[in-house]
Amino acid sequence: IPRRKLDLVREYLTRTDLEADSEVLSSPHRFPLDHIERRHYQQLIGMANWLVTMGRLDIHHAVTTLARYASEPNHGHMDRALRLFGYLKKFPMKGIVMDPTPPTFENFEDEYKPDPDDLLLYGEVEEEIDEGLPTPSTLGDAELQITAVVDANHAHDRVTRRSITSYVIFIGSSPIMWTCKRQSVVSTSTYESEFRALRHATESIIFLRYLLRSLGVAVNSPTRVLTDNMSAMMSSTLRKTHISAKHAALSYHRVRESIAAGIITVEHIDGNNNFADLGTKSHPVHRHHELVDMVMV
Repeated sequence: IPRRKLDLVREYLTRTDLEADSEVLSSPHRFPLDHIERRHYQQLIGMANWLVTMGRLDIHHAVTTLARYASEPNHGHMDRALRLFGYLKKFPMKGIVMDPTPPTFENFEDEYKPDPDDLLLYGEVEEEIDEGLPTPSTLGDAELQITAVVDANHAHDRVTRRSITSYVIFIGSSPIMWTCKRQSVVSTSTYESEFRALRHATESIIFLRYLLRSLGVAVNSPTRVLTDNMSAMMSSTLRKTHISAKHAALSYHRVRESIAAGIITVEHIDGNNNFADLGTKSHPVHRHHELVDMVMV
């Protein structure tokens, strides 16, 4: 990081009180920042986004939310950005551990076994595997398990009422891909927003499986996808739901076709243990640290 940016961070950290309460919506905080302050705000968000890329999943939702206002931030947004860096000052050593062993989940519910007849609609579909990829090698005798945990927050954005998609993908017990983003269209139900989140996770899984195979890593078993929405989990394998909206139907069939091809299996996880919820909304302090401790050390 350039020295001038480090000096800027040090200056803000000395001014930041983690326990201070910023009344973002009070009149003084609605005034926009001037040109210099706006540049400082954008630099702070850029540095925070770099930290997210390097493994700070615990601030992903906050950074994504603050980044939406990078073009025209006000004093309330700056106060929240400073509190974010105050949090980083208080917890500077949070990180992830590389662990190849399969993950364990508390209160995990057994996989719902689909009826093969419900997936006959897609024919004898198979996962596409490039014949030019290198011969896979394994780590010992065990294949690395890929697991994804998915969640969505319906109509989270108060301005556009778009939902938030969040997922974390693991290799073994180590998170290696994570996303927190606003969905591109408005979902009219929680069910629809959850299915759209499943589709985004499925597409990332397909990319990751191809990437691992190109590196000579054996990937044969379906990837486990965990969601806390029972309706989305059951509808991904049962052909009983009729979705008329085209954008929602595409998500629905994309997920179901991936299950038929053996790319993924969709399973249910208790909502209290769904740590993808960390990226969908802000939480009280106790709940935030509870979710962080599930993924980070």
